[in-house]
Amino acid sequence: MLTFYFKPKIDLTNTPPSLHFTFWIAFLLMPFNWLIEYAKWKLILVRHSISEKKTIISFASGILSEFLIPGIPSNFIGRIFYYRKEDRFKLSTWIQLANLTQFFITFIFGLVSMFILNITPSPISRNFMIVLLIIGLIVFILQKFKIISLPENIRNYTFNRTDLISILCLLVLSLIRFLVFSLQFGLVLHSFSITLDFQLFSYIWISYLFVAFSPSLFLGNVVIRESVTVSVFELANYPILPVLYATFFIWLVNNFLPVCIAWCYITFMKRGE
Repeated sequence: MLTFYFKPKIDLTNTPPSLHFTFWIAFLLMPFNWLIEYAKWKLILVRHSISEKKTIISFASGILSEFLIPGIPSNFIGRIFYYRKEDRFKLSTWIQLANLTQFFITFIFGLVSMFILNITPSPISRNFMIVLLIIGLIVFILQKFKIISLPENIRNYTFNRTDLISILCLLVLSLIRFLVFSLQFGLVLHSFSITLDFQLFSYIWISYLFVAFSPSLFLGNVVIRESVTVSVFELANYPILPVLYATFFIWLVNNFLPVCIAWCYITFMKRGE
């Protein structure tokens, strides 16, 4: 259900000043959030010795493509458009690898939180994860014994030992970014007088995990994100309206606002050419 249909009577003027302050801290963390993602993109370009002249506009284009194209992490589509054809494959490979590190961090934190809070996933979710694991193991074994093989263009791209440092850097940056937008969510909920403790962050991480597995829709997954997040927080009897407000605020600040900025920047740059 969309947030726009709710008209709750929550008077923020009656909350303590310190809680107002946490709300604005969450807002001011948005640039830091995207600077970390930008650092990951620059790391990929430096790793492949590719010119950084179009770093900003390609990054902005990636923000737009990920927001507008549902179903997959599609930021690579906007980014590789500005580079030579011979560079696009390796760039898209590493962009997807960076996306995978972000998902890996989300998966680990969410799964550990579920174990700590003793939350058992539904049979459908549990069976889905088991099936994915089994498929992954089968594919790995078949490739190991060369019963099946990857397409030639993928087999030609091999990771060497020097790539390990870059992958570890991507993991660290993904971890920092994950903690930043977790802190954002927690601070916004705290501005509604919800206690800022480990349990709150655990449910935040679990909600991120389920959102990551949920189907994507147009406009950055806003409807699905709210529904899934509310369902998770209801397990601990958290108030629904603050969670809805916080979820929509995070989407607005971390997704919609950066998209507007990226669109303005790309439009301005094209007019200046």
